[in-house]
Amino acid sequence: MQNFPISTENRTLREWSYVIYALLIFVQLFLAFLPQQALAAQTPESRKATEKLLYGGNVSPEEIKRLISEGADVNVKDSSGMTPLMNVIMCGSNPEALSALIKAGADVNARDRNMSTPLALMMFYGREPEDMAVLIEAGAICG
Repeated sequence: MQNFPISTENRTLREWSYVIYALLIFVQLFLAFLPQQALAAQTPESRKATEKLLYGGNVSPEEIKRLISEGADVNVKDSSGMTPLMNVIMCGSNPEALSALIKAGADVNARDRNMSTPLALMMFYGREPEDMAVLIEAGAICG
């Protein structure tokens, strides 16, 4: 019988570990490429608005509403899997901004690359109870 490069016969544990490691690297590269694909599918105006919403830091509720009206995607993820909602949480306490994103359809149970949800990030960084209440009322889960 001819040996094919992908044959599963007579593989050692070490060979399998190389295959698994290569697959993990491929998955990481694929996931890192997804946000750019999502941004590339948008018009230039909505892409600018999405980038501002995703990387803008502590954005005011009025600014969030304006960016959404310009076509910003509230559920886009950056290379680490962070959404605009998660980025607002990382920048500090801002229940009005959280509410604006949630009203626009932000996923309150989205997960980043570490499988953390927005509520888990909020608890990890010790944010205010008012912020947590906004997420919990919207149906957020911790785990």
